[in-house]
Amino acid sequence: MDPAHAIEEKNQEAPNRDELERTLGQVVVAGRWPVATGTDGFGTNTWPYPDLKALAIWAEAGWLVNKSREAIALVKKRDNLHVEMGAMAKVSTLQQSAAARIDDYCKDLAEWPSSWMGLPEDLVPGEKMVAYFRPFLEHLIDLGRSRKTIRKHVDNLWALGGEMIRDLHHTPSLRKVPIETLVFQAIQDGGPILYHNDSEEQERSFASTCSKFRRFLEGRSSVAPARKRWK
Repeated sequence: MDPAHAIEEKNQEAPNRDELERTLGQVVVAGRWPVATGTDGFGTNTWPYPDLKALAIWAEAGWLVNKSREAIALVKKRDNLHVEMGAMAKVSTLQQSAAARIDDYCKDLAEWPSSWMGLPEDLVPGEKMVAYFRPFLEHLIDLGRSRKTIRKHVDNLWALGGEMIRDLHHTPSLRKVPIETLVFQAIQDGGPILYHNDSEEQERSFASTCSKFRRFLEGRSSVAPARKRWK
């Protein structure tokens, strides 16, 4: 005997998995008409609500990313600042050590202008000559020359300064010429003739220092004045 609610044969077969998924994935849209009386107003929204918790997590993650970037930028800025400060400290240390090394070979360098001075107006050109000589002295020290060799060049530079001040006395018009230019011109051919020359060996030593000084200045074009003869 057939049951009261018999199932048709075609509905007795179970749907395949892909058929079930397609069915579940379909969106059922109900037609607007017809509707029951009194139910044609705004009803419950059938659209899915946004996941507020997910949005909050996403926003917090974005905030953390921005903060992380800011922190990385601050670390880089701090590291760059440390590098710059380290470089400045290194330069300062080198400058101090260079001055200290010159003092080891020439403790009275600052007194040279007064030792050359015959007139009050000799002091300023003397101070300028010391400043002009200093880089060359530092260069000789950096080359690792022996103390005896460096002392020889120190003595010859002091003699050169004395000869330049003597020229200013003999030819007052030279005071209008920068002392650096006068020194550069004087050392072109082995330097001026020494007024107090004790021996040929001293003259050769003096000429050697002048030649090395000239080559040093020519290697630094920014401090080598143009060659011009002054009378």
